[in-house]
Parts: sequence; structure tokens; C-alpha cells
Amino acid sequence: MNQPHTPPTIDDIAVILPGLVRALGLIIEQMEPLLDLSCHATNLPEETADRMADIGQTLTEHAHTLMREAARRRQAGPGRLALAPGPAEPPAV
Repeated sequence: MNQPHTPPTIDDIAVILPGLVRALGLIIEQMEPLLDLSCHATNLPEETADRMADIGQTLTEHAHTLMREAARRRQAGPGRLALAPGPAEPPAV
């Protein structure tokens, strides 16, 4: 009998991002020889250049979002709470 799968958590999904970014970096590295060759072609792909610029802009915006969130969490996240003597409070649900 098939049991329903537990839906993934936010952390389960977020763990994918670092690997995806590493993969994008490898793809970009592998594109360099192709780009060099394309620059010598008679039919330079201007539309491709425009799309690459759009992708770069989107990735930059995503990077800034992650940096802002990381800074916010460093300043106000759970790790910044003072430890109080006495019994620990029950975790919030």
C-alpha cells in the first residue's frame, strides 16, 4: 500500500541551491571556448547575448536578495538571542 509522501520542507528545497549554483558555474566555464569561437562567426548571435544579459541581471538580483537575507539573519536571527539563565522555553510550534 502506498503511503503518502511527506511534503518537502523549506530547508529540504533550499539545500538544492548551492549545488545548482556550482553547476551553473561549471556550465559558464565550459561556455568560454564556445563563446570565443562564436565571436569569430559571421552570424554573431545578438539575441543570445541579450538573453545572457537578462539571465545575468536576474542572477545578480537573486544574489542580492540572498545577501540581504543572510545579513538580516546575522543581525536578528535565532543565533543572536541572548542566553538567559534558568529553564529553557519550549520551542515555538
